[in-house]
Amino acid sequence: MGDVVTGGILGFVLSVLVMCVLWFLATRRMREQHRREVARYDESIIDLRQERAEDKETNRRLRHELAANTPDRLLETATRAEIDRDSALVERDQALEQLDLVRKDLASANHRLTDREAKLREYREALKEIRMSLEAQGRSTTADPAEGLIDTDTGEVPSEALAAADQAEAAAD
Repeated sequence: MGDVVTGGILGFVLSVLVMCVLWFLATRRMREQHRREVARYDESIIDLRQERAEDKETNRRLRHELAANTPDRLLETATRAEIDRDSALVERDQALEQLDLVRKDLASANHRLTDREAKLREYREALKEIRMSLEAQGRSTTADPAEGLIDTDTGEVPSEALAAADQAEAAAD
């Protein structure tokens, strides 16, 4: 009986030791499993927080777009665009009017220039005739009284020079 009791106690102690080793291994495996689960949950929480921040930003942007696209805002935008278009049309019309005025001024300046050129041609012809008549009378062209008749600044013959040329012509006749 002593062997049976010793065998029973020994069996009990060995079974407790085996159970402790198995319990230790199972606990270690469970801890590792829990640690992985906690890490996965932490990652999920971080992802959910990031998605929540993105959703908040999307909601803010959508609220802004909704506020910007209300009928009142669209009407205000359309009105502003129409006002801008009208002001651009007014500026264009003013520019066209100014362009017409410039064209008229240019046409009148061209007309005045044409008149002056015609007068200058007439004066040159008159001077040519005076020279020819003076040469016909035998006078020297170096002492030509008609020389210097044309004003170099304006291109016109002064009235005094014309009067002197007319007197010279009258005297020659």
